[in-house]
Amino acid sequence: MLKNILISSLLLLSFVSYADTSEMDASIKKLQVGSILPPLELKTQHGKSVKIGKDVKTLLFAVEKAPSALINDFILKQEADYLTKNKAYFVADISGMPSLITKMFAIPKMKKRPYDILLAKKSAKVAFIPRKKEFVTVVKVAAGKVTAIMFLNKVEQLTGTLR
Repeated sequence: MLKNILISSLLLLSFVSYADTSEMDASIKKLQVGSILPPLELKTQHGKSVKIGKDVKTLLFAVEKAPSALINDFILKQEADYLTKNKAYFVADISGMPSLITKMFAIPKMKKRPYDILLAKKSAKVAFIPRKKEFVTVVKVAAGKVTAIMFLNKVEQLTGTLR
């Protein structure tokens, strides 16, 4: 019990220490509806390299703990191959997380998930993805072009976004 409280406290502190990413470098061109999705290759929580292909339909993107938890809650309620079947990817920007917390707690916890989480350990790799503090960014894509960008903060809002 004490271990769980300590782990939760450390994780909370690590997420509280995230910088407000809405103030990112203005020279970075953010995705917009009509933009071409740039190539992106990240490693999963298991260390497997994944290239997001041209067949992608949806990106679920989170920076802070609450939006990540929202995505996790949603995906865990779906069938095991939900992301694959819907050509969707869960991308988490963990660049602001202290490396000790990442290695000792976050990655081992993520490894227990039955789906891949693509991890951005450097914020520059995903700086083009729009973000809003405490919201999941959902980027819809068709034929390599962005068709919609949504900011959601409730599990119910995610229902139907991957179809």
